[in-house]
Amino acid sequence: MTVREILNSRFDKNAFYQKVHENKSTFLECVNIALENQEPISWRATWVLEHSISKNDDRLIPFINDFLEVFPHRPEGHQRCILRVLRRMSLDEEQESRYFDHCMGTWENRGSIPSLRITALEEILKIAKKYPELKSEISFLLDPMYGEGLSPGIHRTFLRFKKDFLNS
Repeated sequence: MTVREILNSRFDKNAFYQKVHENKSTFLECVNIALENQEPISWRATWVLEHSISKNDDRLIPFINDFLEVFPHRPEGHQRCILRVLRRMSLDEEQESRYFDHCMGTWENRGSIPSLRITALEEILKIAKKYPELKSEISFLLDPMYGEGLSPGIHRTFLRFKKDFLNS
C-alpha cells in the first residue's frame, strides 16, 4: 500500500509511526502529503509526522519554511498539527519570527477553534520566555476577553498559562 492509501484507511498507528520514522521514502511521501491541501489526508499525514519525528529531526529541517508557508492556508485542525510539528524543531531567527506571527494571529482570532488558539498561545508564551523583552509587549494577550468562548477545560489552561506568565 502507498502512504496515501494507508492514510485513507484504518491503520495500525504505532506500526506506521515506526515505518515513517525508519524509512526515508515513506517519511518524504508523508511530508509531501502533509504540505498538500487535500483534507483530511494532509491533516492525517501531519499528525503522523508529529508522532514520528524526533526533536529537531534533521529530515524535517529542509521543510520548515514550506510548513510556515502553507500554515495560513490550511484548515484549523491541520494548522494545530503544523504547530505541534514545528514546536519540536529548532527554528532560525527568521523562521521563529514567522512562527510567532502565525501564533499571534491565531490566538487573536477569537473565532478560531479553542484547541488551535490555546496551542498558539502556548507557543507565544514559550517564545516570550526565550525573549524576555517580549513580555511587556504581549501581556495584552492575556486579557480576559481572549478567554471568552473557550471551552471550560481550555479556559482553565488559559488561566493557568496567565498565572504562570504573570508570576515569571
